[in-house]
Amino acid sequence: MSRGGPEIQLPGSHPAIGGRFVATVQGDGIQLFDRDTLAPIAQVSAPGANAVAVSDNWLSYRASAAAGDAIHISSLANPAAPAPPFQVAAQGGAGQLSRPAVDGNFLLFGVATPQGSRIVQRVMGTRKHRALVRSGRVLLFDPSVKGRSFAYVRTDARRSRLMVRRRHGHGAGRVLFSLGRSKGVFGANALTDSLAYATILQPSSSNPDARIVGVGRRHPKRFRQRGPRGGGNHRF
Repeated sequence: MSRGGPEIQLPGSHPAIGGRFVATVQGDGIQLFDRDTLAPIAQVSAPGANAVAVSDNWLSYRASAAAGDAIHISSLANPAAPAPPFQVAAQGGAGQLSRPAVDGNFLLFGVATPQGSRIVQRVMGTRKHRALVRSGRVLLFDPSVKGRSFAYVRTDARRSRLMVRRRHGHGAGRVLFSLGRSKGVFGANALTDSLAYATILQPSSSNPDARIVGVGRRHPKRFRQRGPRGGGNHRF
């Protein structure tokens, strides 16, 4: 984790930052920490968790099992004793769920199947859910959400595009950054009021590579990139 100074190594894996919390996967659970002090707050049982999102009100995670992917959520109304997680989405067979994204009470995730893909929004604490954008031809995946806007990755055979759109808008949205397949593909992303961050994957048999870039939302422009060369397998 970076606050503009030296990087801090967080305990565990698959870290997420949101609201007043930091969350990481440790063994078969997710550990919640205070964002400012990194003091442990609570642990949530989450077997198979491999992606996490958190806000002041909710924790969400994706877990994998033999039957496929599932998205779970847990209320943080009492952070010291989070509610037991319950499943809100599942996908088996050739289908896949993206990592979750959370802001306030809103949960977003991508669903990809052989028939097509879509970005789904769910209002946690209610039964309300809907597809924000869908396609039968290109892959729509890896959303992030901030306030009234969301970002996602739109990938076809030739290009990978980082998109942004209003949650109550229509259409595919606006392209913030576009990459030819020879230059890599976008993975996980994050959204702030003024910026979008995205991971660019450029794997090869000899040198797996990933880096993080930042793009201005008003005037798309790469302004920052960081990340070590090398590493292992990535799943976002």
